[in-house]
Amino acid sequence: MLLRNVNETYVNGSIGTVVQVSSDKIKVDFEGVVLTIEKYTFSKSDPVTGIALSGRHQFPLKVAYAITIHKSQGTMTLPCVEVNCKFATNPGQIGVAVGRAVSTDGLRVVNYSPTMLKGHPAGVYKFYGEIQTVSTALDSTECCKHEHIETQESRD
Repeated sequence: MLLRNVNETYVNGSIGTVVQVSSDKIKVDFEGVVLTIEKYTFSKSDPVTGIALSGRHQFPLKVAYAITIHKSQGTMTLPCVEVNCKFATNPGQIGVAVGRAVSTDGLRVVNYSPTMLKGHPAGVYKFYGEIQTVSTALDSTECCKHEHIETQESRD
């Protein structure tokens, strides 16, 4: 798995297969496209002074036979996913993990119990209900017809 963006197509989280390794480069096959990955310097700098505090020079790759749900968030999909529900504690956590699978053929769920599925607190649903109301209002031009809204014409 890439740990940094190489270009717009091959980004942090892209998964490939290592096909060749040498001391200064690793060739990785990303579904028929072989990229040469060279070492990269990762560093941590002081946010105020910009002075480098630490750094390491390594290949921007990691073994990806097992990753956390946090690493797989976003738009990442995976051909083979095993979801271990043993420590799932938050609403939506299992759904996000299962949603990473490209298909059910490559999905395996272990340590699952229906009691693990938790709904969000009522405040979350209320919040989303209010957003829907606001977005519906924004889709309308009714609010612009009120006298209290100053337009360019009323200022001239």
